[in-house]
Amino acid sequence: MALHSLQALVEQLATQPIIFIGGKGGVGKTTTAAALASYYASQQQKTLIVSTDPAHSLGDVLNIRLKNGKTVISPYLDAIELNPDTIVDEHFAQVERTIRAYANPDMMPKIREHLQLSKSAPGAQEAAMLESMCQHLVNAADADYDHIIFDTAPTGHTLRLLVLPEMMGAWTDGLLAQQRRQ
Repeated sequence: MALHSLQALVEQLATQPIIFIGGKGGVGKTTTAAALASYYASQQQKTLIVSTDPAHSLGDVLNIRLKNGKTVISPYLDAIELNPDTIVDEHFAQVERTIRAYANPDMMPKIREHLQLSKSAPGAQEAAMLESMCQHLVNAADADYDHIIFDTAPTGHTLRLLVLPEMMGAWTDGLLAQQRRQ
């Protein structure tokens, strides 16, 4: 019965273009995500697996060194192991380039100082990771993947990541309400 249920789950997931594998630490998220990705690739379905887990164990499971960019595993399987530090640095470098286009050059040293401090602000890493995940989804759609599988970080990390838009909306609403009162 268990084997039949597992096969039914794999077949049901085959209709889903985006799959998130989540759960507590140590329950087999990476193993499950890699097994699904490998299975779909073996069925000649173009698959991208993206790890958001800072533990970086996807490369170990696939027996290949992964990086923050796409690595070809086989003709139908590509993998990415997102590096939060690299993503935050790239995000704030892009913010700086955008600001530099509009700001007085004399202000840039102070702006750089504030941006450097902002890297460690609550939610900064989650915002940069969420933006990176969205960009990978857009790129994957353009590349005609049949499946994009996310091997997520343990539940606590993932929940902070997924509630970020709601949290930022509430924070922005609070700031606007405060400004209206002044």
